[in-house]
Amino acid sequence: MGNIPPSVKTVSTLYQTSHGLISVSTRSEPIAGYVVTKECGLVFATSSSYTSPAEHDVKVQEAMGLLSNQAGALGANAVLALNMEVKDLHGSGKHHMAQVQVYGTAVVVAGK
Repeated sequence: MGNIPPSVKTVSTLYQTSHGLISVSTRSEPIAGYVVTKECGLVFATSSSYTSPAEHDVKVQEAMGLLSNQAGALGANAVLALNMEVKDLHGSGKHHMAQVQVYGTAVVVAGK
């Protein structure tokens, strides 16, 4: 796995799922002291569409929750190399719609 360029901000957070805690990070490698012991596969999630910019943060959390649950179902305890995109669906003004898409690699990490 490659390194993220230093100009890119690294974001990491934990999500509670029905499968346990899932660590989600934009890093392509685990934090110091941890190693990837298994790659479980690519995970992908899309929020429901929204029309108001005020809904954006809620929809990000929705997509991240779906992604984390999917990773947990694969047996992963982390998602690395997370990417997020906001897709404009159609329209403009009050008829504008968007949705959040997230994807990354579901992995099992363990302490060294």
